[in-house]
Amino acid sequence: MLSEARSLLANSQFGAARDTILSLRKRHPQALSVRRAAILTLDSVELLEARDTLAHLDSVLEHERQVLKGLTPMVNGVTNETFYEQKRRVYQIEQHLDELCAKVKFYIRKIDIDSENVEQPI
Repeated sequence: MLSEARSLLANSQFGAARDTILSLRKRHPQALSVRRAAILTLDSVELLEARDTLAHLDSVLEHERQVLKGLTPMVNGVTNETFYEQKRRVYQIEQHLDELCAKVKFYIRKIDIDSENVEQPI
């Protein structure tokens, strides 16, 4: 099951890889060495999925910023609701981007720490 999860991870099938690892943990509670190795694989799933989302979200943010640049806060002396709605959208994407960056940093550190404490199974 661990090999299957790693294969799924290599093919960027993050959800299926995560499900396989969670199933492994449930089906084989006594296989501690494999479960420890699965932790690294699960961490890698989370890291790579966050990186992929980060790359996608970065391009979305750039597009939304370009849209915002084309708008003005006032139109004929009246507040432009479209401008403020777009500004909120950009802010929300920036917040989500910051959260993903923090997640990536967390999993990089976690993988470093966990890899020092895990023996690789055969």
